[in-house]
Amino acid sequence: MKDWHFASLEGVPLAQLYQAFAAAFADYLLPMQLDEAGLHTMLQRRGYVPGLSGGVFAGERLIGFHFICQGDWQGRRTAYDTASGVLPEARGQRLSQQLFAWLVPRWREQGVQQALLEVLAENTAARRSYAATGFALSRQFDCLQLQARPPLALPEAMTVVVDASNEWPAASLDWLTAQPAWQNSVRALAASPQRFERVGLYRQGELQALALLNPLSGELPLFAVHPSYRCQGLGQALIASAAARSDKPLYFNNLDADGPSVQLLRKLGATSVAQQHEMRWDLA
Repeated sequence: MKDWHFASLEGVPLAQLYQAFAAAFADYLLPMQLDEAGLHTMLQRRGYVPGLSGGVFAGERLIGFHFICQGDWQGRRTAYDTASGVLPEARGQRLSQQLFAWLVPRWREQGVQQALLEVLAENTAARRSYAATGFALSRQFDCLQLQARPPLALPEAMTVVVDASNEWPAASLDWLTAQPAWQNSVRALAASPQRFERVGLYRQGELQALALLNPLSGELPLFAVHPSYRCQGLGQALIASAAARSDKPLYFNNLDADGPSVQLLRKLGATSVAQQHEMRWDLA
């Protein structure tokens, strides 16, 4: 007889969530450096909903979990699995798949139409488990780090303007060549407790390129050049302007692997630190 049960994570304190998270990711393929405050920040930024999340409990102990966020994705109400894991001693019992099966009816009651997640490309066991559950590959992502600072050579009559804001202007939404990954979406960045800077390149008062930068960490989740001014060196000038604002290497998480942003960053010397698969499950 099983000695565990499923339950919502409604009312489960952050400390207990973090204890399970840290234990489940202790042997992860990449070093996990989040502390409890970092987990809280991640959940807030991505839209964590405890009532849509689920856990596997052995008595009072949380031994498996799906931390679920909610939002609209490509026009459909979506449950985004921002972190899932099972403690090492509880693995091998298909707990993750069974927890998904327990959660789906509850999601459907709330109008959820699809589920979304990301998984490391090299984590073949997890990818197989998600595929068996119903997820299918939707995109491939690259995560890159830029150690060197590109030379800052601004085009003629170009000025750099920096202001403190997490907001990506609505007028610049169509500059983005691909839909950002969930945690880099305009909605997620606006909700994040992290403080970002907007680094803009202007010519004669017109904004022609824009980036959002966390100068404390070096994270640069969004950047784009106005479609009318591409192939004029503004991309490199924008990245160089952002790099000058932080003493950390720039980090770019979950960019479309074959997209122009990755091509630009590789030309500037950025190196890949991880590849991820975005996977989607149609629940309709």
